[in-house]
Amino acid sequence: TVERTAAAKVYLESFFGKIHSGSAGGAGRGKRRQQLEEDLRKLPVGEEQKGVMRKEWAEGERGRLRARREKISASDFETLKIIGHGAFGMVKLVREKSTGTPYAMKMLRKRDMLVRRQEMHVRAERDLLADVVGSSEWIVRLVYAFQDDEFLYFVMEFMAGGDLLGLLIRKDIFEEEFARYYAAEMVLCIEEAHRHGVCHRDVKPDNFLFDSQGHIRLSDFGLATDFHWAHDSTYYDDLRQATITSVTSGAAGASTGASAGGVLVWRQRHRKQVAYSVVGTQNYTAPEVLKGVGYGKGCDWWSLGVIVFEMLFGYPPFCSKSRQNTKVKIINWRQTLRFPSKPAVSVAAVDFISSLCCDKEDRLGCNLAQARSANRLPNVPPEQFSDARQIKEHPWFAGIDWAAMEQGRGRPPFVPELADAVDTTHFEEVTEEAVYKFWKEANEGYDGQEEDEEVLQLRKRLAFVGFSFRGEEVCRCGVGVRWWLLSVRCPKLKGLKRKDRTKLSEDNFAGSPSRPATASS
Repeated sequence: TVERTAAAKVYLESFFGKIHSGSAGGAGRGKRRQQLEEDLRKLPVGEEQKGVMRKEWAEGERGRLRARREKISASDFETLKIIGHGAFGMVKLVREKSTGTPYAMKMLRKRDMLVRRQEMHVRAERDLLADVVGSSEWIVRLVYAFQDDEFLYFVMEFMAGGDLLGLLIRKDIFEEEFARYYAAEMVLCIEEAHRHGVCHRDVKPDNFLFDSQGHIRLSDFGLATDFHWAHDSTYYDDLRQATITSVTSGAAGASTGASAGGVLVWRQRHRKQVAYSVVGTQNYTAPEVLKGVGYGKGCDWWSLGVIVFEMLFGYPPFCSKSRQNTKVKIINWRQTLRFPSKPAVSVAAVDFISSLCCDKEDRLGCNLAQARSANRLPNVPPEQFSDARQIKEHPWFAGIDWAAMEQGRGRPPFVPELADAVDTTHFEEVTEEAVYKFWKEANEGYDGQEEDEEVLQLRKRLAFVGFSFRGEEVCRCGVGVRWWLLSVRCPKLKGLKRKDRTKLSEDNFAGSPSRPATASS
């Protein structure tokens, strides 16, 4: 009863939280209808054709609702190969049986997530990825999310080119132009996450994935936060304890702990967008994170500086034989950040890294107040300001055509060689036996014996209520409606390549601030 009550509270407060923020289903449909009307006003067609488009859109919305009600399971996919693993799960290359489309399926073990109090992280990852579907070209696309008795599943687009870490291992050191191009794409990835209110907190080479054309996208939001109460571990701990206390004391109607005043009180108490938990991969972690003094999205820009250093010199600037020594080096970065004389890099590159690997008050993308007071950014309203603006304007990026890159017209210096759509050349092969052995070692000491097994089984069934997501219909909604509207006029347009889609959309939607969502090839 206690666990069911706690799960119901989490679900209901999350649901009403989405209504409060305008991201619930009804509100989402309203926004999509508003976007439809804005796009229709820009189309050079008559009212009769617009009426046809509105009917098509309405039918698409009904189909979207029907699709959301259809259950999906692991049996709907054929496993081809294991392409990655971690402490809580593994990633498989799968093929959807009904369509033949290859996807990457991330599987997380519920037991490990619950025993190690990680449910808020997986909930945050699901919510954040679902929120950006259809509106982001720089974040790996979530297609489905579902669960069974033992696992949580994220089905995502398959990024066949592997990750940036693999390319670093193969090339060792990047030429400066090569590094500059991918640093620019990483800026756009991080900017996209920040634009959606997300601090990634684990920016590292492993989490930048290449598509088949050589463009990169940001992945793995398992440690990300949007500073929302629903993604705060303390909230869940307090809620469960409050529920247990109220039941065991016989005061079920009383308000205690996190339930006192409900979600609005929690929001008020935690509304300042500063995090304190120590997360991320040590080599790339900002000093303010390690010190636990409170940090914001600027910690992601520090991580970018470390990655640029690694691309240019072949190793992270604060690497050491032990995690503790690495931590000491990062905290004392003034004494430990040193640039080798070889290979030779430009003064601008050194200055760029130094402008990111520094105190958060001085870091590019963080010192916005100083930039405004110095009249360097005089006419930009705060709500329209991107924290990446300062970074894009750094001299090291002088040759970057940001507009072209944002529209997908950049020419990557690396294009992965792929035999077919399911080529896994750029991924390390892993056996299932090796994965289970790794899980056992990684979770040793977290066997959950302190928690009643019956309660744990109940939590596995109830802790992730509302987790399911189905995103394949999103191409008819939101920003993606631009391309859909064009394809309604001429169905053959659906087969156009990415660069041609972009050019056509620019011609038909001149002045539109958003580019069309495109599918990864």
